[in-house]
Amino acid sequence: MKEVEKRKYPSVRKSEKGFSFPELLVVLLIGAILCVLAIPQLSASLKLNRINTLNAAIASKLAEARIQSIKRNSQVSVKINFQNRKIWIEAGGTQIGGSENYTSENTIEFSPSVSTTQETITFNSFGNLQTTPTTIKVINTNLNRSKTVQVSLSGKITVGGMTAVQ
Repeated sequence: MKEVEKRKYPSVRKSEKGFSFPELLVVLLIGAILCVLAIPQLSASLKLNRINTLNAAIASKLAEARIQSIKRNSQVSVKINFQNRKIWIEAGGTQIGGSENYTSENTIEFSPSVSTTQETITFNSFGNLQTTPTTIKVINTNLNRSKTVQVSLSGKITVGGMTAVQ
């Protein structure tokens, strides 16, 4: 019986089990090369995600302000401060909810622009835009990409697609 077991795997010796050191080095080298190639793409994807996130936060604050203006039957404003890099909602001089912060790698442009330090978008008690129709553009100059949010006089909020900066 013992002799049959020995013949079952005659080519496998204790010294031949596992991987050799050169084989492990080749696998690690291939893994390192793949990581080096993937990091720049991952970095660009993260920056694009930050543009999308900031754009969604602006659209969300605008929608929330519009709902609050109807609910409270009063004017409610979204304020964006360019110096502090904050976005918040205000009603009667009181902040509603929390504020959103955004990083310096993204810039926000208004069209038409009224101020260089702070912009305000105000909704009346019917949820209509009290100020002129506005286009808000989130720009990342490193990637040369931008995304827009438009607010019409009726208060409709439209999020645009990603475009190249011109």
